[in-house]
Amino acid sequence: MTATEIALLFVDAINSGNPDRLSELMTADHVFVDSDGSEHCGREQMRDGWESYFSMVPDFRIHVKDTFARDNTVVLLGVAEGTFDQNGALRQENHWVVPAVCRRRR
Repeated sequence: MTATEIALLFVDAINSGNPDRLSELMTADHVFVDSDGSEHCGREQMRDGWESYFSMVPDFRIHVKDTFARDNTVVLLGVAEGTFDQNGALRQENHWVVPAVCRRRR
């Protein structure tokens, strides 16, 4: 499987809201760098983090517009969107769409 195919499997797992599938795709020493620059390390911590995030933003999705690959590095460009859950309701005023860049290194 190519690095691009693996990166797109991550997107599919995110878009399906499946933290267990995401965990299966991660290495034990997986590192996630958030948009604020903070690093989250380890498969189990990331699985729990995604589960928590999906409960907070249950319709979170990444829409990939462009894909670039060189060797084992893949960059995905597009948008991310979701709606913050407010007491079990997904209200339009809590919906957001932002540019997204994802990089995966093998």
